[in-house]
Order: sequence, then C-alpha cells, then structure tokens
Amino acid sequence: MKKYHWYLLGLVLILIYNTPYFIAGENSCFRIHDYLEQDFVNIYLNAKYLFHPFITNIPDLFNGASRASIQTHSFVQIILYKLFDGVTFLIVNQLLAEVIGYTGFFMLCHKFYSTNNYINNFIIMGCSFLFVITPLLLHGSTVLFVPLFVYLLLKFNENLNKIQFLLLIALSFFLGLSTSLIYCNFIFVFIYILLIIYFIYKKNDIFKNYMLSLIFLLIGYFITYFYTFFNVIKESHRIDWVLTVDNFKNTLCQYIIHGNCEVPSFHLIPFILLCISSIISLIYKKNSLEMKYSFYSVIFLICIIVFSTLYTSTDLIVNLRLHFAGIFKTIQLDRISYLINPLWSFIFVSTLLYINSNIKNNKFVLIIKYLIILTIFICQFIFNINYGGKFYKNTCRNIFCKSVENVTFKEFFKQDLMKNIQKYINKPLDSYRIVSLGLNPGIALYN
Repeated sequence: MKKYHWYLLGLVLILIYNTPYFIAGENSCFRIHDYLEQDFVNIYLNAKYLFHPFITNIPDLFNGASRASIQTHSFVQIILYKLFDGVTFLIVNQLLAEVIGYTGFFMLCHKFYSTNNYINNFIIMGCSFLFVITPLLLHGSTVLFVPLFVYLLLKFNENLNKIQFLLLIALSFFLGLSTSLIYCNFIFVFIYILLIIYFIYKKNDIFKNYMLSLIFLLIGYFITYFYTFFNVIKESHRIDWVLTVDNFKNTLCQYIIHGNCEVPSFHLIPFILLCISSIISLIYKKNSLEMKYSFYSVIFLICIIVFSTLYTSTDLIVNLRLHFAGIFKTIQLDRISYLINPLWSFIFVSTLLYINSNIKNNKFVLIIKYLIILTIFICQFIFNINYGGKFYKNTCRNIFCKSVENVTFKEFFKQDLMKNIQKYINKPLDSYRIVSLGLNPGIALYN
C-alpha cells in the first residue's frame, strides 16, 4: 500500500466513526455547555445577519446586543451554516474538522518521518485517526488544526515553486478564517514574528514567505473577529473570574493528569509508551529521530504546563495582570495549554515508531507487531470514548432506542413545542420579547 492508500483508509475510518450521527440525526447528543447553548447559537445568529454587515447590534438578543458579544471563532463556520443548518451543520462541521485535523496530522508525521514501511504507515494512519476522534470542544476547530499550522510553518522553510507557494498562502488565509485566535493560536502568530525577526537577522530572503503568510493569516483573523476589534478597549465581563487566583496544586495536577479540561488528552497509553521507549534508549543507547522529537515534545509539554499553572495560580503574576489595562488584563494566555492534547498525540506516534524500529522484522514478528499495535489502538480508542465520549456513546445508544443520560439536539431545542407556543401567542415575532426563566436562553434564540 502506498502512502495515499493509508491516508484514504483513515478517511474511511473517520466516515465510519461519524455514521451514528448521520443515522441518529436530530437524536444525536452534543455538548450543551459552551457548544449548543453558545457556539451553535452564535453561529446561527451571525449566519442570519451575514449579508447585513452594517447591523452592529443583533436585535434578537437583549433588545439589541453588540455583535461582538456573540462573536464566533470561525468565519468558515458561518458560511457553512448557510449551506447546512440545524443538526446537519453540527455533523458536517464536526466531520470537516476531523478530516482537516487528520490530514494535517498525517502530513506532519510524514514530513518528520519519511517512510515506506508498512507498519510505520499503519502507525501514522492509526495515530492520526485517534488524534481527531479525541472528544474536543470545537471552538473553531482550533486544536485539530494545530498540526496543519506546524506543517505550514515548516513548509515555508523549503524551496517552493510558485504553485506550492500560492497554495500555502491560501492555506494561511483559510486558517485565519477557520481557527480561533484566542484559543492557543496566538502562539503561532508569536512564532511567525520570531521567525521573521530571525531570518531578517540572518539576512535570509525566506522571511518574505513568512511575512506574506502572516499577513494573510491576520487578514483571515480580522474578518473573523471584525466586530470584536472595535470593542477591544471595553472592559470584559470576565475580569473577576479570569483574575481569580487558582489553587496551584490542583491546577498543576489537572494539566499533568488530564491536560486542559476542555480538551483532555487521555495520555496514559502514550505515557507508558514514552517510558518504554526511554528505557530502550537508555539501555541500548539507540538514539533516533523519533526519540529526539519525543524529547523535544516533552520539554515543550513541561514548559506549557509550568507556564499555564504559574499564569493562573500565583498571586504575583495575577496581581501583575491586574495592573495592566484593557485586553491585557483579561487575555487568557494559559490557553496555550490546549497544545497539550496534540503534543501527547505526537509523542504517541513518535514512541510507537521508535519501538517498532527497534524490533527486528521477519514474517512471524511482523504479524505479532501488527496485532500488538492494533491492540494498542483499540485500547486507546476505548479509553477515549469511555472516559470522554459520553455524547458519542449516547448518540450510538439512541439509534437502538435505549435510554440515555444526555439531552439530544431535538430534546434541547424543542422546535415543535416552540412552534406551538408561537402559534398560541399568534403575534408577529418582532412585536414581543421573550424572557427565559429556568430555561436556557439559547433555546428561545434558536427558535
């Protein structure tokens, strides 16, 4: 099998994985907090007024709320909602994010580890698939796009022909339109700036590639956060919460054991593989590219965990932030911890490749290796779904009419009930207002 055959096999697995959502439809379960009640409704409202850019106050909310207060994390999602609405949008959006995340991780791994080995290709495909099915909060698909960002940064350092260069510039613009700047992607803007400064200092013309890419990336972000930029000087309602000092020990343990609470990494198996590969490296002194990249990833991981913990859990730093003005007072730089998830996924693939490379091949061993690696993948899949995939599990159960703990899309928004209420009131929608008491306001907004 060639490389693209393995890539296509991974796409097939992603389609199979998402099949329950297509079958269940409105009976699918999705996270409500920060997703159905917020992101989804915000996307719906922005899509509703997409072709009315001069309406800066959305009349549907609070008798006219600032458009910046319902800012989405991705302009592409707004466009997508114009093509697919309701639950179809949620399913297609999730599928698209997973395909792009899988593509980015697959391409990045093959860039680091050029190989035609069957088992290595199998490992890369399997780890790429497991990366994108990790239960995530899809704030503009930010975490899933991280490998594509890294791939983009590495590609600009190569000799590119005109077509390749234009494609990468287009990709930069697309990333600006489709990812969230405030959910850890600010770190990539910072890396861009450092690379530009470095290559200017080295008097290397390659800085122009990065500068042009950064310009198109920022244009994409400007389009996505257009209304927010006009309200950036206003004091945030999140000040009291963001500037509260967290418990140092609890925060540190959270990052080490689970990663970021919104995007857990479920890294028990990758950690075990990291320990095994480290022992092999120390005993047999067999260093390799895989171990080098694993070592760099661990260092970066430690830096992220330490920074994120200190940023929110030390009186000195929180008090210093309190004295800053405007956006710098409430900007959550600890969201760099979203990178913990993709870093553990990269350690997972690197350590598996290293362990595989240190086992001699023959026909019998080859079959055993396939079975062991397949078992590892199945265990990681079960681990992900069992501990973080309750919405996926309940969507699958709904297909067989089994009772579930989570509210479905249909049960949450209650469109039939809302239509009956609308008929009962029997007045034009713009002639009265709705107050939600004991009911999520997202339900009324969507209906």
